[in-house]
Order: sequence, then C-alpha cells, then structure tokens
Amino acid sequence: MLLLPLTHPFTTAKLVSLQATVVLLLTLLIKSRLLRLKMGFLGSLLGLALLVSFAATTGLLGLITAGSLAWGFSQRRSAGA
Repeated sequence: MLLLPLTHPFTTAKLVSLQATVVLLLTLLIKSRLLRLKMGFLGSLLGLALLVSFAATTGLLGLITAGSLAWGFSQRRSAGA
C-alpha cells in the first residue's frame, strides 16, 4: 500500500479515492476472468472472497478519507482561531 502524505488532507482524500477506484476495477477484472474461466463452485467461492475483501478495503479507505478530512477541517479551524 502506498504511504499517503498527511500534509494536505484533500490531496490525501483524492489519493485514497483513486486507490479505491483502482482496487474496484482490479477486483471486478479478476472476478470476471475467474467466472469466465471457471463457472464452478470454486470460481464462485473465489469471486465471493474477492468481493468481501473489496468491501473491507473500501470501508477502510473510506474511514481513512473521513479521518483525513476531519483532521484537515480541525487544522483549518485551529489555524483560523
């Protein structure tokens, strides 16, 4: 995982959302190739595992994004006061 710079929260939010998009596209690509090659039980289980891991990753990235935005707004308020 790429280390995110914490200097500017909006840049961090953009990078995290780009990473989430790339993970989504790669997950869907792998899932479609798996399901096209093997439509059996094993392919379905692997596809389900990929989707669950994607959901967990997206939730974690969303949490990081929300935290960086909250941190940025708190920094802006403390700098303005």
